[in-house]
Amino acid sequence: MKRFVLISLTIGVVVSAAVLALYFLDVYAGLGEWLQGYFRSAGVYPAGGETIDPVWLSPLVIFCVGVWGTWCLADLGQAAQKVIVLVVFGILLGAASLVLAMFGVEFEPFSALSALILAACGAVFFSMGTEVGRRKQVLETVLGSRISRDKFDALMEAPQPPNFEGAVREVAVLTCHLTNREELQAALKPADFMKMANLYRRAVSHYLAQRGAYLDEAGPDMIRAYFGLLEASQDHAVYAAQVALQMKEALAGINRECHTRYLHELRIGIGLSTGPVTTGVYGSRDHFFLSGMGPAVDFSVRLAHANQRYGSDILVCPQVQQQVQPMMELRPMDLFYEQGDRSLTEVYQLLALQEDFDDEHRALRDSYWQGIIHLREGDYLAALEHLHKAQIPGREDLPLDYFILQAEEKKQAAEQPKSGLTEVGASRLLRNL
Repeated sequence: MKRFVLISLTIGVVVSAAVLALYFLDVYAGLGEWLQGYFRSAGVYPAGGETIDPVWLSPLVIFCVGVWGTWCLADLGQAAQKVIVLVVFGILLGAASLVLAMFGVEFEPFSALSALILAACGAVFFSMGTEVGRRKQVLETVLGSRISRDKFDALMEAPQPPNFEGAVREVAVLTCHLTNREELQAALKPADFMKMANLYRRAVSHYLAQRGAYLDEAGPDMIRAYFGLLEASQDHAVYAAQVALQMKEALAGINRECHTRYLHELRIGIGLSTGPVTTGVYGSRDHFFLSGMGPAVDFSVRLAHANQRYGSDILVCPQVQQQVQPMMELRPMDLFYEQGDRSLTEVYQLLALQEDFDDEHRALRDSYWQGIIHLREGDYLAALEHLHKAQIPGREDLPLDYFILQAEEKKQAAEQPKSGLTEVGASRLLRNL
């Protein structure tokens, strides 16, 4: 953004210098004398006809109009906005000349109007005839408010403009889902529920955008953001995982406010996946937006919704788990069935950074992990033993409670005596009744 400002200000200085040169060559002297004569004949000047002519006023206005006008008009993205500003500022210059004449001050607006017109020409040339000017218009049109101002400035300062044509890029997809929506809708008045949903949407969207994410979707119960969509990055998945962990603290602050206002809290499930997506500008001429399509996007949504089943907060795909494992702590959650290739994919819950995870928590996590292994192997007694060891007295762990319940139900089902009646025998018994 610095380059954009410097170029526009440079053009403004050149415009001001050109008009000032014409002013000091008395090019506008004839027009100024004509306007003064008109004001005298019309009785605009005060009684007595005495006037003052500040020699510094016109040069100062010329410089300000040339510099500010170029920067302002170049900064505006739409042509209609440029025209409105140009017309309004021209009217203000004419009105200023009239008002000053009423107080006996001579001020000819023609030189300043010339600076304004040249500033508009310079701004149009800059915004349409240079790569930097066109880049700003494209970024504002395509991205809008879906990124932070810092991210916008970084894209403006990048050596190459972003490519919005179709491309395949490795990205991290982070999806947030309001998992207790039905519970809140049943417990709250519609107006209060709407306020809570808007608070969640506003806070989470702002948080993700401020950390460099591109907001692809920001609905009342689901928010999806991309990391690595606008700029190629090797560690976008690791960074997105860090953002997800930090967002837990931000959500805790939101929930304190929600509990104070509405006596209820938001439960947010986060799904994080990574992989290749086809990025580009989708839509029609009148309604379009930058987005991405691919299995990673769909899987992120599945993970976000799956949090509602397990009571977890952050679920990640195996690819993210492999990248973040050296610096973050995770635990296995479940196996997802992939209908396309009929395979099972293990998903993980993201717990914390390694430096925030002490030995006691690691021992509890390992007991949980052993319990999940025994549960999948069908050794339900050993699974319950390890899962109960992973419990922390007085601390809620909904995923752990979920798998303890699963192990108990399967253990009870396995211990029930099987009926000796076969299907053939059952059919014969039904015919005899």
